[in-house]
This record gives sequence, C-alpha cells and structure tokens, in this order.
Amino acid sequence: SSYLGMGCDWGRMYAWSVHQNVAYGSGRECGVHMVDVSDPSDPHFLNTYSDPSMEDLRYEHSEVHRSKLYLSRHQQGVEVLDISQAGAITQIAVIPAENAWSSLAFDDYLYIADGAAGIKIVSLENTLEPIVIASLATSGTAKDLSLSGSYLFVAVGAAGVDMIDVSNPQAPLFRDNYNTTGYASRVSANESRVAVSDWDDV
Repeated sequence: SSYLGMGCDWGRMYAWSVHQNVAYGSGRECGVHMVDVSDPSDPHFLNTYSDPSMEDLRYEHSEVHRSKLYLSRHQQGVEVLDISQAGAITQIAVIPAENAWSSLAFDDYLYIADGAAGIKIVSLENTLEPIVIASLATSGTAKDLSLSGSYLFVAVGAAGVDMIDVSNPQAPLFRDNYNTTGYASRVSANESRVAVSDWDDV
C-alpha cells in the first residue's frame, strides 16, 4: 500500500513518525499529514496540521518522544506538539533555531541539527518550557542526527560526519570527523557501525 501527500509538491513527504497507530508526515509547505496506519495495508488520511501563526511553514522533519511531536521547521525553529490524544494536535512550545533540519529525542534531551549553527541540546524536563542548555559548532551544515551510547553522530553535508561526546549534555565535546566522498544528509549509527546517506551512495 502507499499514501500520496495530496497538496504537497509532487506528493513529497520528507519524514514520518508514528504514535498510537497514527503516522505524522512532514510535507514542508503542505504541513503535517496525519494518517491512520492501524491497518498498514490500508492507510487512511485523517487530517492535516500547520501552525496557524505562520505563513512560511517549511516542515522538514518529525520526531516522536513521550507523546510529544517535535517538528523541525528550518528558520521557524522546532515546534513542540502534544499528541497524547490520537489524531489530535495541540501546540505547547516553539524552540528557536537558526535552521532546524531535524531533531532527535532521548531521555530528557532533544538534540537539534541546526544547519550552519551546528547542534543545539535542549532540556525536556519541562516540555512546556524547553530550555537550550548547550550548543556546539560542527564541521559543516548539521542535517541529521543519530545517537549511539554517549556519542552523537551528525551528518554535516559536504564535511561528512562528526562524532560528538554528549555524556554530559550540558558540555558536548567534538571528538572526530570523517569526511565522506559525497554530501552526508542522513546518518544512522549503532555501537560499531555508522551508515551515511551520502547523496549518490551509502
């Protein structure tokens, strides 16, 4: 089965997250699409969402953590939404950013890939008032994030992949960089491997 993002340029959806059988798809200017995936062979469109206070939406990436949806919106920051009620969305906060491409939530922290500004680390102890507790420059434009143990791997475009020690989230430390042959736009890591979407190859 498949789902076409109606109203989006060329039907493009840029990232998906799932919570309680509802998939949330980021479609840049066409907002966030909510799709019932309780039967994966027959997905059903439920509704769309977009921040009513913004004309320039730019929804790039979605991340679900503890019944909250974190939406990366480039220069509009990261929007925090309560999705505890299936199919319903309530905005509870917006985290400022220079160019938020993606985010990754783990425990009480949200890591933001903030483009040329590097990474931001946000405390989620109070999701109504998330606080940026640290930031760190990266070797290139921060696009995507993956966490393995205490190491955060950051896809940094033409500069490849950075490895950052976040064992103390309030004081992240740059550890190393591997410059890939292409343009690192997505990254996924485990305890022994790092896979990189490098534009023309992996």
